[in-house]
Amino acid sequence: MTTPLTETRNIGPAMADAFSAVGLTSAEDVRALDCQGPEKATLRAKFDRLVANHKAPAREIVRALDEVGVVIDVRQLTPPDPS
Repeated sequence: MTTPLTETRNIGPAMADAFSAVGLTSAEDVRALDCQGPEKATLRAKFDRLVANHKAPAREIVRALDEVGVVIDVRQLTPPDPS
């Protein structure tokens, strides 16, 4: 059994129709597109550099991310120790 696309947060009927038109017909199909492995590590490194170079306090970054639907714990904003 598959989960309808519209049961995924922020996917409404129009987006579900667009996804279906390109062959993504279930929520599971969309979830399978998540980046993994080296791609995820590269994106995380870029994110960490952006956060490290940003002058705003961490709480402002968390608030901005929350406004666009990205829920993050402020402790995740600490870049990993390079050593």
